[in-house]
Amino acid sequence: MRLLLALVAGFLLAAPAGAVAIRPPNKKTPAPPPADNLLGTWEVVSLEFNGNKMEGLAAKNYRVTITTGKIISMEMGKPVSESTYKVDHTKQPKLIVSTDIKGPQKGKVAVMIYSLEGDLLKLGATTEAKQPPKGFGAKDCQIVMVFKRQKG
Repeated sequence: MRLLLALVAGFLLAAPAGAVAIRPPNKKTPAPPPADNLLGTWEVVSLEFNGNKMEGLAAKNYRVTITTGKIISMEMGKPVSESTYKVDHTKQPKLIVSTDIKGPQKGKVAVMIYSLEGDLLKLGATTEAKQPPKGFGAKDCQIVMVFKRQKG
């Protein structure tokens, strides 16, 4: 141990005055995109359950409005539920954790995955909503909803 300390001290003393230790450059982790890119009103484009497309459902009249901190679900123009949410951009796929604060599922927590490509928002969930799916494939994700952002 004394030998190791002597070697380190000798190395430090042998360094020229004013020398700066060479360190690798700081790799800055890019800041996660803000949840602002999710804000807006979204209309259901498609719905899949266990890999099967659901056709002819009232889902075409289903809209979701995402504001800062809240998600409001509307069906036929009437509010159905309201939730608070948090977004986790550090996970792959990205997560949205929502808690219903109004509506028939009040108090229920849902952990969903999502992807956002332009004006298309894809949400995926399992029937055991507290466990996020690993991906959007039918084996991992029982419910897949695709929304399109409403203009204006």
